[in-house]
Amino acid sequence: MTDIYYKFSFSEDIPLQRIRQLFVLALTAVDAIHGRSAVRLDLSCALNAKDHSLMVEADSQMGYDLAKVLTRLFERKFGGYFDVEKTESKRKSSDYFFTLGTIL
Repeated sequence: MTDIYYKFSFSEDIPLQRIRQLFVLALTAVDAIHGRSAVRLDLSCALNAKDHSLMVEADSQMGYDLAKVLTRLFERKFGGYFDVEKTESKRKSSDYFFTLGTIL
């Protein structure tokens, strides 16, 4: 099964812990708009340690809102040291050490 995601790719110089911190901050904003239960049940995203990227599902308003907030936070913090693109993905769970459910 192939899904559509926003893929945020980062320079190796940016610590994954900092990416994760900003992700949690962005989730707080999306939680305020859509509600905690909706975020936990309907939002799909994951941080990939192997290729230093963050995937956010792009098939819902919630995913789009999260991607917008993340883009602005990453622009302010990292400047040009990240890219974002809409992509298709066949994620393998073994590639990801962090998924949405583990931080809420």
